[in-house]
Amino acid sequence: MRRTAVLIFMALVLAACQQAIKPDAAALAANKAAFDQIRMGQDQAVLGQLQPGPKRDEMAAMLVRLKSVIPPSAPLSATPVATSIANPAAGKVEALAVEYDFPDRAIRFATTLTQAKGTTGWKLHSFSVLEASKKELAVNTLSLDRRAPGQLAFFALAVTSPILMLAALIKVLRTPGLQNRWLWAAFALVGLFSFQMNWATGTMLVQWMALQIVGFWMVHGASQFEPWMISATVPIGALLILGGLVARKPKDA
Repeated sequence: MRRTAVLIFMALVLAACQQAIKPDAAALAANKAAFDQIRMGQDQAVLGQLQPGPKRDEMAAMLVRLKSVIPPSAPLSATPVATSIANPAAGKVEALAVEYDFPDRAIRFATTLTQAKGTTGWKLHSFSVLEASKKELAVNTLSLDRRAPGQLAFFALAVTSPILMLAALIKVLRTPGLQNRWLWAAFALVGLFSFQMNWATGTMLVQWMALQIVGFWMVHGASQFEPWMISATVPIGALLILGGLVARKPKDA
């Protein structure tokens, strides 16, 4: 079933291109250095970078809990998944999240790094960790396995809708003597209602008062912790055209 879903996805979807995440190289190195210190148990090296205060005490308590979460072995890969840079008057601040992949789990390590004005090099201000096993993250893949009947019906609608629109468009273009051909061609791509589903949870947002042009997309963020989002619409234009109710060949053609 999983292979089937992938084939359907590759054949039918023009997914939105994801912008490559390009954090500052020095910030990425600082994130990796802090993560390596944590996984190797070098707590004091991490705490030594933080300013004294409640935030440092909070990070110290977190380090104790992380000993049972982060494996001491080196990760298989490191992927930046989110970054943002602010430039306040005092200097620069970069929030950077990197996902470290291990054989049995993935760890999202987010750091807030600061760079005082007129200086070079990033300083660790705070960090947070999000961890999940591969089994837990499987729900975020584009798979048909273990999905509710309602989700499977929605996926069928999402996949079938653009196929019907394409078939209706071809019919319009090949109908001899059809007047206002390009208006009917546009109508073939019109959908009624808008459905957007979180594929991991099955939660759906419905807009009943909506007309869509194609209205079908699938998108997934850079993070393994993010679910697929699927949008679909009822191909009302295509159904009317394929059913012969509109855009029919003139009787004298």
